Amino acid sequence: MSIENKQETIQKEKRPVFDYLKRKNETLINDYRTPESSHSESCLLIAIDIAKILLKEGKKSYISSIRGKRLPDGLNNESLVPTQYKGREKWGGHVVCIYDDLVYDPMFSKPIPLEEYPQKAFGSEIEIKVIVPENEIEEFVNR
Repeated sequence: MSIENKQETIQKEKRPVFDYLKRKNETLINDYRTPESSHSESCLLIAIDIAKILLKEGKKSYISSIRGKRLPDGLNNESLVPTQYKGREKWGGHVVCIYDDLVYDPMFSKPIPLEEYPQKAFGSEIEIKVIVPENEIEEFVNR
């Protein structure tokens, strides 16, 4: 399915996973923090919640870890600077749920095509590594 067709489908569909993503997006508008500046959410727990919702829809997703581009020393990565937060946040890593080449990240109110995600989310090259593959997702989220 082309990116345009996927985006049309996303806009037309009414599914619990889209409602969850939109709600999380609204609560994360304050840079993943409470008004007192404490971190209020865990990207890993959100990715697990999304994977559970997709499983209820009969869809097996996978969970991926995201890191900034590898530095020349080969040991470290650049910080992730989410474009959504205009430089106010820098992360060592991030975790998202991916299904059908769409990234479900609550920084956005709807899924983003995987090929567009690095630029839209971080404005730069990133490393995306599967940490819970599709064939293990059900066991992982039901622990």
